[in-house]
Amino acid sequence: MNYYPHLLFYGIENKYSYFSFFFYLVVISIAFLLLKRIKKSYPIILWLIIFILYMQYGTMSLSQYLPVHRLDRHLTIITIPSILLVSIALYEFLRGKRFLVFKRILVLAVFFAITFVWLNSITNIHYLQTGATDDTKLIFYYVKDKDARVYSDSGTIGHLRFYSGFREDHKYYTIEGLTDCSQLGNSYIIVKATRGWVEFHPFINSLPDCVRNIPDSWVSIGIIDSGFKEPPYNLYNPEIYYIP
Repeated sequence: MNYYPHLLFYGIENKYSYFSFFFYLVVISIAFLLLKRIKKSYPIILWLIIFILYMQYGTMSLSQYLPVHRLDRHLTIITIPSILLVSIALYEFLRGKRFLVFKRILVLAVFFAITFVWLNSITNIHYLQTGATDDTKLIFYYVKDKDARVYSDSGTIGHLRFYSGFREDHKYYTIEGLTDCSQLGNSYIIVKATRGWVEFHPFINSLPDCVRNIPDSWVSIGIIDSGFKEPPYNLYNPEIYYIP
């Protein structure tokens, strides 16, 4: 339950954060608007609070309490009311003529700080996102010219189909739901290609025994290591096997 609060208020400690210190500025803006009793901001404050509370405590099911799925990028939905609140607060802050020069300098400093953090975050996030797919690209370069079926988890298969331009969908098959390993003859299988292989136990337990305990008859082609070691992608290296 601390996933979103940690992202909102400790993002400055994470170089891959989308938000850095921005939500500190949002909280300061809300406090300022409430103290100044700027009533036009109240609906937007309510908008923001309702969205945050639902994302934090809401459910995805009407029949059971199933907390909303949480990812960093899901928080981008609250940037709209957040930016509006900061904008209103800055406008109201600059309206008074007292200390106007000081206030303008302060606002410019905040603007340049946000811009610098934003540009830095884009660079870091781009590095993380591109590096995270390096293993899958290396897998694709290996199997793309092979005249055989390729099996792996749905995430990896989705990437391979994408890299092939969806022209060879018949070649790539998901391992989920597989019950009979006899159909895997004359094919390649990629294991540990996404985090699900080491982190998502329901997925691991659903795999047939031959996938969880590799038979001696399967030929090890090798381990894919792109050299990208940022967590959590340093938890695993994909392995490719050929099944005669």
